[in-house]
Parts: sequence; C-alpha cells; structure tokens
Amino acid sequence: MNIIFFEDEHFSNLLPLTYWRHVGALKCGIWSLTQRAINVIGPSSVGVYVRPELVAITQQNLDYPVNSTVTGATLFINSRLLVTTEIDIPTENGVMMCGDQIAAMWCDQTMSRALTADNFLSKGWLQEIAKSLPKTTMHGHMINYPWDLIKYNGEMITADFKSMSPVGKDVHIEAGALLNREHITINPTAVIKPSVVLDASGGPIIIGDHVEIKPNVTIEGPVFIGDYTVIQPNAQIRPGTSIGKHCRAGGEISATIMHSYANKGHDGFLGHSYLAKWVNLGAGTVVSNLKNTYGNVSVPINGKRIDSGETFIGLTMGDYCKSAINSSFSTGAVIGFGCNVLRNSVPQFLPSMSWLTNEGCTKTDIEKLIIVAERMMSRRTIVLTDVERAHFETVVKMANHYEHRSDGR
Repeated sequence: MNIIFFEDEHFSNLLPLTYWRHVGALKCGIWSLTQRAINVIGPSSVGVYVRPELVAITQQNLDYPVNSTVTGATLFINSRLLVTTEIDIPTENGVMMCGDQIAAMWCDQTMSRALTADNFLSKGWLQEIAKSLPKTTMHGHMINYPWDLIKYNGEMITADFKSMSPVGKDVHIEAGALLNREHITINPTAVIKPSVVLDASGGPIIIGDHVEIKPNVTIEGPVFIGDYTVIQPNAQIRPGTSIGKHCRAGGEISATIMHSYANKGHDGFLGHSYLAKWVNLGAGTVVSNLKNTYGNVSVPINGKRIDSGETFIGLTMGDYCKSAINSSFSTGAVIGFGCNVLRNSVPQFLPSMSWLTNEGCTKTDIEKLIIVAERMMSRRTIVLTDVERAHFETVVKMANHYEHRSDGR
C-alpha cells in the first residue's frame, strides 16, 4: 500500500514547533505522528507532502520522498492524525473522518496523480473536495494544538509499551526499588546507579539504549527515556513524560515531551510542556502549568488567545531556545524559535529570534544565532549542515509572516 502524509492549512496552530519540522515529525509517546501510523499500517511505500519552505530540511531528515509525484492508488493521511488503532482502508475513493475533521483520504491512481502538497495546504480545499466523496469514520485523535500532544502522551507511552517485544534485564538497584517490575523495560546497555526508584504502578517505564540514571532519581510511569539520555541525580520524572535521545534531564519534570538534544539538566520545575530540539533551560528555570484561579488556560496562538479547555498547560518552546538561570515562565507560555531569555520574568508570548533582557527585547542577529548553534551542536559532535544553515533564514521569513502579538497587533 502507498501512503502519503500531508500537511493541511492548520499546521500554523502548531507553531513554533513546526518551523523546523513538518507536522508529522512531532512526538507523542515514543514515536513521531508519522512513524506511529507507519508502525500500524506497514505500507509498501511512504512519502510526505509538506510546505515548500520545508522541503529541503525535511528531505535531509527522511529516507523517503518529499513532495514527489504519486504513481498509484494512495492513502493520503493527515499528518495531524494520532493513530490509536488499526485502520480499515476503503476500497474506493473516499474520506475518513476523525470527529468532524478529515483524517485521511483514499484515492485511486487517477485522482492521486492530480494531487499536490499545495492542494492540501490551500484554505478550505480539502473540505470542498470531500463534499463529493463518501465518508467513513475512523478512530484516533486529531492534533490541533501543542497541548493535545501532551494530553495524549501518557496514553501513547502505555500503548507503545504493550506493542513492544519484551526487552530488558534483571536489575538490582542498591538501596533502591523497582515497583511493578513487569511494566518496566530497560535496555541492557542502560546504567542504573544506586538508590533509584522506578515506580510503574501508574504506567509503564521504558528506558532506552545507553541511558544513564544517576543516584537518588525517582521515575513514575508512564515514562519514556530515549537513547543516550542522562537523568541527573535527585531528579523526579513524573507520569506522562517522554524524553528524547541525547537529552539531559534534572529537577522535576511532569507530563512533558522533550525532543532529542534538549537540556533541562538542573533543579527547577517543568510541567505539561513541549520542548523542541536544541533547547537549554538554565539552572532554576521554573514553569507554571496551573493558574492561581484553577481555570482554563488561554494560550497565544498566531495572534489570538485560544481557550485551551485545559487546566494544566505549561511551556511550548521552539528549537534553539535558551533560558538563563532562575527564569520564570507563565502558564501557557509560547516561546518562538531561536530565543534567548536573559531575565527572570518572561512574557507569555515571545516572538522568534527574541533576545530578552532586563533592558527590553531585541531581535537576535541571525549569524550570531547560527554561531551559537554550531557551538552547542559541536559539544555533541554534530555539525550544522548547509541545509540547516539555510533553514535558519527560512524560519525568520516564516516567523515574520505568522507571528503576531496575542492582542492582535
């Protein structure tokens, strides 16, 4: 079976996370949205349709075609779909609805060859063409905003654990504890130091390749910890947390998704948050994830304040952002791409490329940002590619187009 993952017009509601990656590369549980669907469907061929400005950076990171011509009957899957069950594939042209949104579309060869990435991105196009096609219902969740990924993260970690082949080793933790051991999987290369508590009473714990968990750490499942990540001494990793590869995690982290190469290595609280790649939070950084009124959190999205309908929402932070020591982020804060926070109190919305100090907010010079990025990446023996270097400039153009103050000005 051929499948194509497509971005639709609502990708902008997932900014700033989708400046550096296509929608399907966002994480929930262990996997990205696209990889989760691939795992369930097992297609014979895979492709993606993305925004024109993301073609080069997406192609660099994928082994399958980007915005290429389709040659046969194809299942087009909305990249915002979080797949939760097996998918019943239609036998004729039609759309598959997840709630009131179009989650997928089955097209024969003739119809498939006529479709491009631009079609799906055009405002209202998908809804218009769907009017003439039969509709079926499918199970899953549509990801509309960043907090949806957090909402379902614990559920997806649990589902991922159930689908995994048994992996693990007998672990003895000196003066520590393993609770509900049958729901804990530990890669044989992982190192667990003394006095660690792994508590899977509330959900599974999955520990990846070459993970190091230092002394006196407490982890409460459901939790996923990716390869080569280090959990610092005395850390508290709370339920619903996914930490990607090559991260540093310390302090208290709850119901949070961290992409690979993100660092929160010191004391401080991070809850109900999503950190993109190459983020670094300084010592003592704290994030509020609950209003003093215990009411719904409103979040600034593309110049509008959106009532999330959620009581707990923390920080959404784009790639290559940093915070200084003792920075404080308000409930529902959104920090754009490439920001540098150098003061304690931070506005709820900070535009991309901001350099925030006690004297005010200025724009970061793009070349300076690239130099700092190269220094940071070299510490992990990774070299910034020419494609990535060019994409910094592309992100600036995108941010100038999409970002507005939350009061609409």
